[in-house]
Amino acid sequence: MLTAAVASLGACSGGDDGGQAAAPTPTPGSLATSSPPASSPPANGAGGGEGAILRGERQVAIAPAGTPDSLLTLDGTDRLVLAKGSTDRGLFILTPAGGRFQIKTANVGANGATSCLRVKENGVNPLTIVAAACNTADQEQLFTVEASMGKPAGGLPTYTIGGSGGVYLVDSAEGLIAQEIGDADGSNTFSFVDRGPSTPA
Repeated sequence: MLTAAVASLGACSGGDDGGQAAAPTPTPGSLATSSPPASSPPANGAGGGEGAILRGERQVAIAPAGTPDSLLTLDGTDRLVLAKGSTDRGLFILTPAGGRFQIKTANVGANGATSCLRVKENGVNPLTIVAAACNTADQEQLFTVEASMGKPAGGLPTYTIGGSGGVYLVDSAEGLIAQEIGDADGSNTFSFVDRGPSTPA
């Protein structure tokens, strides 16, 4: 029996002394793929993906679709505006809240707390978006985020952002405002540009 086992091993080793074992043929699933190290920053805004962004696991910059050089940010009066380039007040976290979202600032303010975006009434003037203390009971702080059809050249998904009462964020002659969809020339769409993991509140 020992002799048979030795013979069997010799057959599996490839035969004669000078031969080499044939390399296994790789299957499509076993081919190595090139990927960046886990510590590498996301490329082109890609990171945890759409799901992670909509779960509040990523902080994002919000850009009008097709214009990545313009980003939404809070100005000195805590109003949401469009600005060129990144600012320290232009990072946000989409936090799920009962089928809608609170849009929180990624960085804390002078009071040591994050703020949330809300729709603000201004009398006869257009509705604006401002920062306020976070409160899930405030309906004006709850936004819908709806995927739109198609993608711009940059390849990021686009979304409409809507507030209560059927208003949507729109870039207008009065700046960034919220309008009823019937009053707008078509609500603007926005892309969420991944800027890394969010910090738990």
